[in-house]
Amino acid sequence: MKVTGFMMYGRPIFYLALSPSVWNTFMYNGKKASTNCIMFNILLDYKIFGTIDRRGFIPCLRKKKKVNNNKGRKTDSEMLYVVKLEPKADLLKLFDGKDSLIYFWHFVRHHFYKPSLRVIPALEKIVPDCGLRLIEKNYNIFTEFGHLSPSQVFDLFIEFKSWPEFKDSSFLLSANEIKKTYDPYMEECE
Repeated sequence: MKVTGFMMYGRPIFYLALSPSVWNTFMYNGKKASTNCIMFNILLDYKIFGTIDRRGFIPCLRKKKKVNNNKGRKTDSEMLYVVKLEPKADLLKLFDGKDSLIYFWHFVRHHFYKPSLRVIPALEKIVPDCGLRLIEKNYNIFTEFGHLSPSQVFDLFIEFKSWPEFKDSSFLLSANEIKKTYDPYMEECE
């Protein structure tokens, strides 16, 4: 079997020039976090080196819609962000192994298909009577997944994974079905 993927053989470092509209899809703006935003902010370290004039880098681009960013209104046809991206150095330690990384991805994907999904009722379907534990962690019945920051989503996952019921939950059964897809890749890169 042929191994595919950039990160199968180590921690690559990427230097990219990204348009403001692409970059803004990965940044957490303090409002609702998307699946891409959560995964990006939890899995990767990044550094913005600055901006470059897009006309000098990629000529002949038609003007598109305007995009808001913290430096004022710029269009995708005017500038690009120059960014360094690399996976976090302690990624597997942070997740306590490759399996938990896949479980986290499944957790985010499963609960953010509808960001207005409420945390306590959704997790109560997986682990009955977990609501009191979540209330002790300052969640309430109205807390929606979409209102959590990327770090809060990660903390919620770590809390969820620490429960004794996690090992026998329906979540783990469905996540293990997903994991089977990646097992051949994980075995080859060890």
